[in-house]
Amino acid sequence: MNYIQIANKIYKERYSDAEFLMLAGSIIRGEGTETSDLDIVVIYEKVDKAFRESFIYEGTMVEVFAHDMSTLKYFIYNLDYNEGRPVMATMINEGMVIPSETKLSNELKTLAREHIKKGPKITNPEKIDSMRYNITNLLDDLKDSRNRHEQMAIAVRLYEDLAELYFRTKGYWRGKGKSIVRIMKKYNPDFALRYNESFDLLFKKEDSSKVMELGEELLNFVGGYLFEGYKLEGNKEWRID
Repeated sequence: MNYIQIANKIYKERYSDAEFLMLAGSIIRGEGTETSDLDIVVIYEKVDKAFRESFIYEGTMVEVFAHDMSTLKYFIYNLDYNEGRPVMATMINEGMVIPSETKLSNELKTLAREHIKKGPKITNPEKIDSMRYNITNLLDDLKDSRNRHEQMAIAVRLYEDLAELYFRTKGYWRGKGKSIVRIMKKYNPDFALRYNESFDLLFKKEDSSKVMELGEELLNFVGGYLFEGYKLEGNKEWRID
């Protein structure tokens, strides 16, 4: 299946009034499968508001993210930056321009590269403490889990939470879900391998020892386990009389 041809047809049939589109995602990285969808960023001269839409085209699932320059900057510099995940910048940086490159597409790629190079927003201490507290509780629960079902439920949470703590405390752009280890490999292949092996041992053999070690190591990097003295306060307005 020629995804570039499909992207060109989509451009002509659905988005011909746009400046161009960018074909991105796993397809462009060479990691696509038969069931991979097409991630497409559509750039207009001007839109009333950014939008996202999904459809099936000739049997292929397609996800479209439509923007103009100003909405794209908002997503890159505000939403994605605050989340610590350069989703839109990465799609722009990696994307293949359809039907052909323009001055604007080159400007966007430069913008995206510079943003990615800059790195994510520094995580504030309150957020780190919140993560420490939650991970402390999860590791305690994992240590005392009573059956495989409890163990698996806790492990699923830890897989995401430990990765986020790793990315944030190292000052790295973070991954989420299936992108965690792929992004982790870019920064530290050895650690990514350990991460995979630790959770493989837990999921396949119900042995949580390596995940416990991994969790303790990551927590120690930011002050260790946190329970005693941790406090959160609600807002004064949180009441119904």
